[in-house]
Amino acid sequence: MMKIGINAQFLSASELTGVHVLTRGIVYGLNQIDSENEYILYTDKTPSEQDFKLKDNFRFRRIPSIPGLSSLYWMQFRLPFAVSRDNIDVMLFPDHRTFMTWKPCDTAAVMLDLGFIFFPDAFTWSIKWKFRILTYGAVHRTSRLLSISESTKNDVVQYYGVPGDKIDVVHVGCDTFSGGYKNTVYDTASLKQLGIEPGFLLYIGVFQPRKNIMGLLEAFKLFKQREKGNIKLILAGQKGWLFDDVINFLKTDEICRKYVKWLEYISDEQKWVLCRNARSLVFPSFYEGFGIPALEAMSCGTPVLYANRSSLPEVVGDAGISFDPLNTEEIASQMERISYDNELYKKLKIKGLEQAKKFSWEKTAEKILLSLKSLNSR
Repeated sequence: MMKIGINAQFLSASELTGVHVLTRGIVYGLNQIDSENEYILYTDKTPSEQDFKLKDNFRFRRIPSIPGLSSLYWMQFRLPFAVSRDNIDVMLFPDHRTFMTWKPCDTAAVMLDLGFIFFPDAFTWSIKWKFRILTYGAVHRTSRLLSISESTKNDVVQYYGVPGDKIDVVHVGCDTFSGGYKNTVYDTASLKQLGIEPGFLLYIGVFQPRKNIMGLLEAFKLFKQREKGNIKLILAGQKGWLFDDVINFLKTDEICRKYVKWLEYISDEQKWVLCRNARSLVFPSFYEGFGIPALEAMSCGTPVLYANRSSLPEVVGDAGISFDPLNTEEIASQMERISYDNELYKKLKIKGLEQAKKFSWEKTAEKILLSLKSLNSR
């Protein structure tokens, strides 16, 4: 039996970020498949309520942060001492940008993406260098790396020169365990509350340059110049950084003011309502580590239009329609196809549901557990 620690800080977050979703999914998957090993979930705040019941071999341990000291102090001093006292065998970090410089045990970290390397202009100076320093430390101080896609693994090998056999690929899942993805009872009321009618085009994700939201808006504008119906574009996502051009375009462009709706804050349930009732998810990112929104859409039977870059072809494949994210004319044409070709819509709906079955948090957890066992058996 192993004693496994997990940095569960993100389960205390009030905002549903990508790392929160990832951490919650990993804990859920391990909770589903493993009754043998002991798990301690370390947090600095009281964790938020989860959508599933933890087994007896899982428990939270809160290590309060010290007022006036940064989160870095918690990560590099408070957490390692707690891990040492608890005699942890292997420590898991669901975000590679959180790791321990002093390692009282073997560690494994989930590699998310290297967007700050390949698209440096899409980040502010402070964020870019923070990510560079933390990622360099994780790559060279962590015992084993877990990549959420083959694409991210190849990027890490290429840029950092890490041997490929140090990195295990652990594709992620999506949060179908809550039941929200198939609970259609409140759809009509929720859409009415949001002021939306079914059949819209949907984007889900944070506002930052590498997400290519400006390209999406320009393509949608071309689409609406040809399309005389009432199809709208719904943007669901919070502000990240370097987003002023997007906000200004939304405020000043005539077509955007009339046909684009931005929902900055949505609940988990509202996210599923949007996924179920969209005609298509449009995912135009220049770079993704995985692309969970695409998987969430497919799990609802919603077709996906996606950029033919980084991990997205790996996740969606021929279950969606790919496009060049730099070609707004091509994106607009694919919007037109999915909006009016009902046979294509039905075909992609079926293929998407089948593709989504290839990914689950249980499968993610099985691969993670194998990696942790390989460390413990050395």
